[in-house]
Amino acid sequence: MAAAAPLPLETARKLQERTGIRIVQAYGMTESSPITHLSPLDPEVIRLDSPGLPMNNTESLLYQPSGYPVILDVQIIALGKQQNTLCCVGFHFSST
Repeated sequence: MAAAAPLPLETARKLQERTGIRIVQAYGMTESSPITHLSPLDPEVIRLDSPGLPMNNTESLLYQPSGYPVILDVQIIALGKQQNTLCCVGFHFSST
């Protein structure tokens, strides 16, 4: 499992090819406990350029710098160097 920082796409592909181990990406934030998104475990739908699907009881939206939401397919994908904002809601977030 890759977490804490995105695993570069080329590194993930090479590691997967050389070891035969399926790479699973996860995404979380300090204020979530511990993750908000996880790659599907089905090898047919894993995308190495995605942190995956929202966990149960997690809702998420990705906003462009213009303030408009990004229309997502099922998984969030890396959108190049564009600065987007991921907003999540769920029971597992801590409050200040």
